[in-house]
Amino acid sequence: MTIRRAPRGAVVFDCDNTLVATLGAWERAYTALFAGCGRVFDPAVHLGGLVGMPLEPLGRALVTLLDRPGEHTALSARMVALLTANETRPMPYAVELIAALHGTRPLAVVSNTPRVIVRHYLTAVGLAQAFDAVLGCDDVAAPKPAPDVYRAACAILGVDPADAVAVEDCPSGLAAATRAGLFVVRVGATAVPADLAVANLGDPTLWRALGVPTAQS
Repeated sequence: MTIRRAPRGAVVFDCDNTLVATLGAWERAYTALFAGCGRVFDPAVHLGGLVGMPLEPLGRALVTLLDRPGEHTALSARMVALLTANETRPMPYAVELIAALHGTRPLAVVSNTPRVIVRHYLTAVGLAQAFDAVLGCDDVAAPKPAPDVYRAACAILGVDPADAVAVEDCPSGLAAATRAGLFVVRVGATAVPADLAVANLGDPTLWRALGVPTAQS
């Protein structure tokens, strides 16, 4: 089978649940934060409006939700502490794929999570030094699904978006990468159109498309 070869300019990865296993981390952190303030966190009510917020506006939003005037800095700091307190694991095959790609082209990570937390995750799984750029929601005007963070990463890496590959697992990130003009790889079961769909980061189809050797080659 002939595999369409992805562009070779750069590869830009999402972080949460693409490189690092963080499923449910934000909900657990919010639940603990709200409980500490005598409130109940309801994801259906609260979560949507808080996604993709930099730490300062997040703190101010939490002040309103929790009726804690003047505590925006403390509340955002508490969220960082809660999110970075637990053991962090890489997604399957993430370490192996990044090791194979490192040094072959520019690599970046872009996320709807604040950069300080993204850097913590990458450091915890031993991947922080592999990337030429790490951007969070606090580095751009609008979070995913806006294309801003992908365009910003490509600008930092010095590549045209058309010469870059995005690796994403969620609808908002896939939309952002598509709007930015990258070759889009969808990882996992999300039913969103992409240039290439793979089951996980160990899929030989992905490795061949990126031009790196696999154990099966």
